[in-house]
Amino acid sequence: MVVLVAGSVIASVIVVSNTVNHTSHVRSPTMTLGAISPLNGSAYPGGDLPDLVGNDPVVNNMYDFSCLMDLNAGLEGVYLNITVSKIGGQTISSEDVTLYLCDYSASNDPLDWSWRSVPLVVNGSILLGVCDPSWDNTLSNDGECNLLNAFRIVYHDIADFTISVTATTAPPVIPISLLQVIQQRGSIIVGTQVPYPPFENINATTDELEGIDIEIMEYVAAKLNVTIQWTPMAFDPLFAAVQTGQIDCAISAITITAERDLMNDFSMPYYVANQAVLVRDDSAISTMNDLNSSDLVTYMGSTGQWWVDENLNPQSHTPLSDVPAAVLGVENGVYDAFIVDTPVANKYANDSSYNLKVAFVIYTLVSYGILIPEDEPELKAAIDSAIADMIMDGTLDEILLRWLA
Repeated sequence: MVVLVAGSVIASVIVVSNTVNHTSHVRSPTMTLGAISPLNGSAYPGGDLPDLVGNDPVVNNMYDFSCLMDLNAGLEGVYLNITVSKIGGQTISSEDVTLYLCDYSASNDPLDWSWRSVPLVVNGSILLGVCDPSWDNTLSNDGECNLLNAFRIVYHDIADFTISVTATTAPPVIPISLLQVIQQRGSIIVGTQVPYPPFENINATTDELEGIDIEIMEYVAAKLNVTIQWTPMAFDPLFAAVQTGQIDCAISAITITAERDLMNDFSMPYYVANQAVLVRDDSAISTMNDLNSSDLVTYMGSTGQWWVDENLNPQSHTPLSDVPAAVLGVENGVYDAFIVDTPVANKYANDSSYNLKVAFVIYTLVSYGILIPEDEPELKAAIDSAIADMIMDGTLDEILLRWLA
């Protein structure tokens, strides 16, 4: 373990624990590496910052440090595990310090290096951070004493801190939030079902995703300072995919319900929707009673399907997982009406390439939210904060006007 006490350099060591079977010639459970070393910052982004010195820390002081190693084998894909605490176990906050790891991945040229922020989460009286193998952590052996990695710490609070760094070949057994994983990865994996215009669709010219939900999620991702990895899939599998960790979250005009909230969680609502009855232009359907004597189609897993099952006794009811197929079914007379979210119905009714209209609206007043895993309060808080900002700064209204006008 490397132990740094702010204001001094302690000749301690870093321990690399070989906790899993490994192809290297490691003969003991641990390998002792060289002592902590103050770093000459001249080759790193930002120039020659002060190294660890013998003065007490002051607010916003920055220090660079590294660890030297002396290995008889190479380890690829290690986890760098960092803990930060205050001397005496004082209460610590994630706002007290900022920790960075030097990112060498671009090239061997120091001009291409950058400092990458290591997310730190509070766990009792310590802050925890992990740089997983995706950060290109490799301990190489070329017969010399090699640099483990370069760190930079910025103190935002006047206090004495202890920083511990270990490298392991297996994931650390410490609580890591999904938000921290997302931020370390640099991207959020988002599931959605397309097409479901105007919420999600594929642009015919660019072949890119577009729509209300797409723009909302792009705003949220920007607030989290990550990119988006879109994962299109059918609607029903979205729920299991979030629950099992296949995706980080899902946005797809998903209605917030108590039943869905049992297995997953939701962000705060970002849209309130009703159901509309989409029919052919020559249809005589105009009342609820008319629907009871009709052949209806709904979107599988949607509020429309649930509402028909709970409130109507139609001649037939066919849930489909394909929105365009349901629309064409009404257009071609296979079904009498499509019960679907109002914006979706309006999108097709206003499209002159179809002979369709909205017969009437069913006021369900359901709310849409972003589907997230249960027990991930940090991710929920971050997404809720982004949605609240979107509402306050007018971005959400702009998105809705652009797509619903």
